[in-house]
Amino acid sequence: MTLLRGANPSRYQRIQTLLVAVGLFSCSAVFFTVVSRVDLLVEIIRWEFLAVGLLALSALIAVRDGGLRRTWLFAFALEAGFGIHLGGVGITGKPPGPLFRVVWAGVVGLIAALILGTLGGSLGLGVKRLSTS
Repeated sequence: MTLLRGANPSRYQRIQTLLVAVGLFSCSAVFFTVVSRVDLLVEIIRWEFLAVGLLALSALIAVRDGGLRRTWLFAFALEAGFGIHLGGVGITGKPPGPLFRVVWAGVVGLIAALILGTLGGSLGLGVKRLSTS
């Protein structure tokens, strides 16, 4: 890791960001796999709570970074992990195939990143600018 850090700091930062995004996607996908098997958790965890959590996370990332690029990437990764489990629910009569699930995860991730990531990031940037003024 020190070789990467010393060679090119921006390249190291991009690799680190990509690894965090892959980790967020994986954790989100595993989390929703586990949650869907426990009835009590299915009743407690609602999509509204997840949306508010994503808004808050987006605001914090935007405040830390001063921009929206990582906010969009991390929102996409989290919601794509969530979306991979919603593939085909109410759309097809049979369980969806892997290609449909991946496409559906991409669509859900993109929509969430554009809406929730932008809104949360903009709120975070606004608070940051108001606090520094």
